[in-house]
Amino acid sequence: MKEITTKIFSLLVIVSLMVACGLDESMENDIIGEIEEKSIINQDPILRDFLKNHSIENVKIDRWEDGYILDNCLYVSDDELLERSKIESPRHFGNERINQAYTSFGLINTPGTSKRNITFRFATNFPSSGSGGEWKTAALAAFQHFSNIRNIKLSFQETLNSNQDIILETFSGGGPIAAANLPLNGAPGNRIRVNTSYNNSYNLNQKTAVMVHEIGHIIGLHHTDWQTPSANPNNVPGILINGTWNEDSYSIMNHIYNGQPFNWFAWLDLLAIRNIYPLDLNEKPAYSYVHSTTLKWNWFSTWQGYGFSNFQYHGVNGYVYLDQRPNTVPIYKFYSPGSDWYYTTLNPNDVNFSWTSQGILGYGFSQPGPGRIPIYEYYSPSMGFFFSTQNPSQYAINYGFTLSRIAYYVLSLE
Repeated sequence: MKEITTKIFSLLVIVSLMVACGLDESMENDIIGEIEEKSIINQDPILRDFLKNHSIENVKIDRWEDGYILDNCLYVSDDELLERSKIESPRHFGNERINQAYTSFGLINTPGTSKRNITFRFATNFPSSGSGGEWKTAALAAFQHFSNIRNIKLSFQETLNSNQDIILETFSGGGPIAAANLPLNGAPGNRIRVNTSYNNSYNLNQKTAVMVHEIGHIIGLHHTDWQTPSANPNNVPGILINGTWNEDSYSIMNHIYNGQPFNWFAWLDLLAIRNIYPLDLNEKPAYSYVHSTTLKWNWFSTWQGYGFSNFQYHGVNGYVYLDQRPNTVPIYKFYSPGSDWYYTTLNPNDVNFSWTSQGILGYGFSQPGPGRIPIYEYYSPSMGFFFSTQNPSQYAINYGFTLSRIAYYVLSLE
């Protein structure tokens, strides 16, 4: 389990169509001339209006088959531009444009209490053998990885029917490793294209990593490193997902792929995906906050923002339930006005009358079990209590906290 520290990661829900994805570094210098870009824009008023609606400027544009490749990666067809033009009239783009885009087509609609099953189909020309066939194996594995995420409201299933949600196709030649569409009208992005020119450039595991990245865009995720100019050259905004940060070298959603292996999602990738597509709304992260001057700690099972009253968001100590489930026990929270300390425990008798109840943080477990992780309690006479998923904890060592015990168990981050 990784130490939870500040400024680790961010994953953003995309709020416009414009992203770049899965590029090989050697392609970053393949820049089209500004005159040619303006010529393309002027020739297509629907494209021009789309770029204007989303405040996109100085974007790299290439005409490609029946649409455009934007910033060397993301494909948008003429039909999709036309469809978006119907819902992106000027009345949709006032002061609330970013928030409205988030709710209208930034994510996949998942109504009701059941999972939304998303179907995908391989085009008839999609290779099924040799090094090219590895793309199909990789895609199947990538979709299964997403389906296996705990408490996600999405599932993915292959179909042979032509009314699929997502079509997987191939192309060859210059361009990105792969390209994907973003959600539209509450539906997932409807196309992933793979460049077979890279058949022999990557092994099966690496191809799986590429496909996981593209599926991330299909469900509406921006690049983790969106603030890097090459990842987001037109500075397209995103909505920061609660609890995530602006960088994470382990994230599968970084825009440059250098061949690193993929075994499972980074835990903050999981936090981001689970926060935007939760199946059980009462399974919540346990957010931890630290006071910026006193270094005293506080904990919440509801998001408090990145800072309040001199407390700064620090990270997540697993997941808790907001309601009681079989085999769970309440995690009580207390506050000491005299010392200005906060404390969590399974036993309300652990504190004396000078502590005031802050209610129940959530419901966890008194015993270990599958899918659970321990929460370690540390103590400092000057700074109070600190709870961590790690033993030893580097933070505890650095600030002089001493391990007291395992306080309780919560649902795993991973």
